[in-house]
Amino acid sequence: MRKIWLAVALLLMAVLLPGAEKSMNEEPPPPPPPRGERPGGPAMWRAFSALDEKERGELIVLQRTDPEAFREKMKALTEAFRKRERERIAELKKLVTEYRSIPTETERRNELRTEISRRIREDYQKRLSENRRQLEEMKKRVTEMERELDKREEKADIIIKARIEALLSGAEEVDPPRRRKAPPPPPEDRP
Repeated sequence: MRKIWLAVALLLMAVLLPGAEKSMNEEPPPPPPPRGERPGGPAMWRAFSALDEKERGELIVLQRTDPEAFREKMKALTEAFRKRERERIAELKKLVTEYRSIPTETERRNELRTEISRRIREDYQKRLSENRRQLEEMKKRVTEMERELDKREEKADIIIKARIEALLSGAEEVDPPRRRKAPPPPPEDRP
């Protein structure tokens, strides 16, 4: 009886797992890159946010017109941003290490403390101003959305009647609502 079950099990394995032997001999996929080295993520958004409004607008147009070139440009911007961040952090670590190595209050230790404080304050203020700018952009978008919603509310009866007529006449089918694609950039932004 055991032999029959074993034969059935082997037969099932041969039928159900035809690629199992092949997949066991393949190399496993490479591990993901370290957390700080992954493409995209916060570093990408901070690199994008560090650009001025004109440069961000140009990148958005590039994203729509040539997605591959956009990805390459963002990858280069992100790598450059990460490099600057690593250098900045390495310099700060060097200053902190030197500060800690000086045991007593000396003029050099006070100079180091002042420099460390200046750099930390500068970084903090930079982040605050970036957060403020992002908030202002969000407020603009909210205002635009409210304006668009108000227009739709004003025209609701006209839009509803047109939709009813289109459905009843057969010009449109009854489909679930779809998300609208983002509108194209204004004509003056187009290349």
